[in-house]
Amino acid sequence: MKVRSFDDLFIDLFRDLYSAETQLAEALPEIIECCSNPDLRKAFEKSLNTTQKDIERLDSIAREMEVDPYGQTCPVMGGLISEIKEFFKDVEDENVLDAALIVGLQKARHYEIASFGTVAAFAHILDYGNVGNVFHEIKDEKQEDDADLTNLAKGMINEKALFHY
Repeated sequence: MKVRSFDDLFIDLFRDLYSAETQLAEALPEIIECCSNPDLRKAFEKSLNTTQKDIERLDSIAREMEVDPYGQTCPVMGGLISEIKEFFKDVEDENVLDAALIVGLQKARHYEIASFGTVAAFAHILDYGNVGNVFHEIKDEKQEDDADLTNLAKGMINEKALFHY
């Protein structure tokens, strides 16, 4: 898509985010299968449910704005998912793998937090009504998910990875 205006930039970023969310939703079931810690598995299942809900909200926004959300592939999320999948092959200890999976999902969440914050600000500037508020809500949920993962890592996952040989 040629970006000729601020509105075009907003649409371009929206499509990128839509792609990022759909890629992550497709990858999370495989990632969940690699989790050995039951609490981590639950956290990742919650992340999958949240991501699926976010796609539904993005679909609703696309309809409201009369924008086709397809037509773009987010290279950043593709790279982050590839990095996570490399852990499947390279990390031998299941406890270390759990720690690595948290790292991978947190990187994805940080990308989403930055991106949703940006499109929220753009939506407000472009006066897209409630759309900006929805993007802010999604960003806030991603931040909560990130905090939950941090607490899991600090609470037990990283120690198990450190002391389990």
